[in-house]
Amino acid sequence: MALALVAVFAGLAWAMAVGRATDLDALVAGWLAGLRHPVVTAFMRTVTWLGSAAVLVPLGLLTAAWVWGALPTSAAPPRRQARYGAWAVLIALSGAWLLNSALKFVFQRARPGLPPLSEAAGYSFPSGHAMVTLAFFAVSSYVVAVTFSTARGGRPTLPAVLAAAAAVVTLLVGLSRIYLGVHFPTDVAAGFAAGAAWALTVIAGFEWLRHGR
Repeated sequence: MALALVAVFAGLAWAMAVGRATDLDALVAGWLAGLRHPVVTAFMRTVTWLGSAAVLVPLGLLTAAWVWGALPTSAAPPRRQARYGAWAVLIALSGAWLLNSALKFVFQRARPGLPPLSEAAGYSFPSGHAMVTLAFFAVSSYVVAVTFSTARGGRPTLPAVLAAAAAVVTLLVGLSRIYLGVHFPTDVAAGFAAGAAWALTVIAGFEWLRHGR
């Protein structure tokens, strides 16, 4: 699955590099620009803030700390699982940022020409907000669900609700980047593909360690 997502990212990168995505990018971005309204803009600015370092860094640290301390037992396997889960959350977050920075340096795509409604620095492809938000929330949702299952001995509703909320926030963050004029649609799509591939890689590593390597 991760390889398929890498292939999707590669396809989007190719389309961007040869100009095949230009018309679609302009069509979607122009349509969203036509929907601009002060109330919608205020909402989108709030949503995009949820995908910023100001929110994700403290949220990542809090999530990792909760996972680390969620299994207060003297049994070694649960303790190891909690430790691996906490590290998985932190690696997903920091790794996604580093990988995104490297990819932006490689592709060096300029930002859209539309007047932006939010400040954004650096290159455009792939979207850092989309990539990091998806990677962080996907891994965090998975780790929290596994931790709840171990701690409670079942599959409680709360992790599913949190995962659904995280998915909605992630999609809205991606949409907000296009609406605010700081990313092309292909930037966001590529960010989601790369973020999902990275999340699956981290989850695979977590499962490998959790089951005793």
